[in-house]
Amino acid sequence: GCERKLSTFITGPEVFVYYDLHTEIVALPAINFVPGQDVTIRVIAANSSCLSKDGLLRVKLDTQLNFNHASLLPSLVVDDTLYFQVPEIAYTSNPFYVDINVTTDTTTQLGDLICLSSYISPTINDIDTTNNLMSLCLLAQSSYDPNLISVYPGICEKNYVEQNQKLTYTIQFQNTGNFAAINVSVLDTLSSLLNINTFRVIHSSHEMITEIHDDHIIKFKFPNIYLADSLSNETESHGYIIFEINPITTIDSASVVYNKVAIYFDYNEPVITNTTFSTFINVIPDCIANVENGAILAISNLLIYPNPADDVLNMVLKHYNASNVQIRITDITGKIIQQHTYNANNSIMLNTSELSSGIYLLRVMDGDNIESVRFVKR
Repeated sequence: GCERKLSTFITGPEVFVYYDLHTEIVALPAINFVPGQDVTIRVIAANSSCLSKDGLLRVKLDTQLNFNHASLLPSLVVDDTLYFQVPEIAYTSNPFYVDINVTTDTTTQLGDLICLSSYISPTINDIDTTNNLMSLCLLAQSSYDPNLISVYPGICEKNYVEQNQKLTYTIQFQNTGNFAAINVSVLDTLSSLLNINTFRVIHSSHEMITEIHDDHIIKFKFPNIYLADSLSNETESHGYIIFEINPITTIDSASVVYNKVAIYFDYNEPVITNTTFSTFINVIPDCIANVENGAILAISNLLIYPNPADDVLNMVLKHYNASNVQIRITDITGKIIQQHTYNANNSIMLNTSELSSGIYLLRVMDGDNIESVRFVKR
């Protein structure tokens, strides 16, 4: 009938040398590229460590995007790559971001794949280098709904995701009324297949209160936001939320996670967004890929995209069973340019930013299987 309470105090290291720089991409007002139309891309750099760190942010634009201007002056511009100096930031400080305005080229065809990437360095003493590089590939479209939710990653028509991979959601909203919205709130009822304990807000457009309720209900509140209406100030009528979450460890293969949100502007009826879906799978299967425009190339055990590649080449290993896989990139003379070892259960993002333009051979080996495929670095 008694109660016992214990408290434990754990000291940290006397000298802490690690940081965790990471980057995200969000397009404003929405993640859509329309031929001949402007869009503003917000690239975010943050640090999840208490140790302050500065860095260099590199943004690689697709050749179908024409750079107009940025909210901050780039320290260097080389062709379609922009460089920005990031001041010292820490977990306790506001993230660094830059807004880059671009125009989608008028020669772009509807359905063309447009890719861009961001990369933040340095990586020495960075405790997690997997989030230093962000790649975003989207199809050119003719129209869009400004209130929407999107999820990253996802491969092929069924948006395949490996079972241990985290999801990053971006919610975007716009006040399309005729008067400023004093309060905005977003309600997201997450699937029970997602681990609520891994939920983490990455960034938001305005100051926000996040509430976690029972049954996987997340409420994002923007009190006194006074969000402008699109008629009086289109630029200031938008907002967004970016968060990440992992699946539960016991998720079954072929499980599908759906998500949609309700957006409330003051006391109006909620705006219900589109529904995203992610298919968690143990082994990424063969799937119909967009090979016509060279965006995605699939062979028996290997999926790579985009091809041609810029800063990033994404790989999915589909039928490899070894605990580690050797990956080698060689040039056309056979010279080894890169060599890595990865866990075969994971999707892989290769950093190709330092490669010179040309044709390369990618070879994947696990002892029993050997696959080779050519790709082009633009």
